[in-house]
Amino acid sequence: MSRHERAFRRLVRLYPAGFRAKYEDQMVGLFTDQLRDSQMSGSSLAVTRLWVQTLIDLITTAPEQHLRKDGPVLQPVEPANAPATGTRSPLQSVAVVIASVPVPLWIALWILAPGFMEPVFLNPPAVLGLPAGVVIIAFAGGLATFGWLVARRARTVGVALGAVTFLTIPALLLIMVTPALILIIVNLAGAT
Repeated sequence: MSRHERAFRRLVRLYPAGFRAKYEDQMVGLFTDQLRDSQMSGSSLAVTRLWVQTLIDLITTAPEQHLRKDGPVLQPVEPANAPATGTRSPLQSVAVVIASVPVPLWIALWILAPGFMEPVFLNPPAVLGLPAGVVIIAFAGGLATFGWLVARRARTVGVALGAVTFLTIPALLLIMVTPALILIIVNLAGAT
C-alpha cells in the first residue's frame, strides 16, 4: 500500500462510521484507480491535482454526511420562532456573500497568478504524506466552507457576523499567507 493510499484511508475516517461501512472499500478502490492513472501520466502535477480534487470532495461531502439523517422523520420539528424562508436581513446577506469569498479567491489566485500558489505544492514540508501547503489550503477551505454554512443558516445577524469573523477571515488570511509560510519553512529547513 503506497503512502498516498495510507493517507487517503486516514482521511476516509472523517466520514461517519455508517457511511464508511457502506462505501469505504469503493472509495479506496476508486482513489487507487485514479492514483494509478495519475502516476502513469508521468506528471507529478497529475497526482497533485488528484489530491486537490480529493480534498475538495472530502471538505464538501464529509460534513454533509455527518448532518444527514439516516432514518425517516415521522414529524418535522420546527422551532416556533423560526424565521420564514427568505427573511434574511441585508446584513446577513452581506455576511453570506463575504463568507463565500475564500474558495473563489483561491481558485482565482490559482488561475490568474499561478506562480503565487506554486510554493503550496512544495514537498517537503509534508503532513500526512501530502505537501504541507495542500493540507493548510484544505484546512482553510474547510474553515471557509463551514463559515459559509454557518452564515447561511444563521438565524441572527450576530451568528452570521461571528461566522465571518472567526471562520471566513482566518480562512482568507490562511489562503493568502500559505505560499509565504511554506517558503519560510523551506528556507529555514535549507539553512540548517
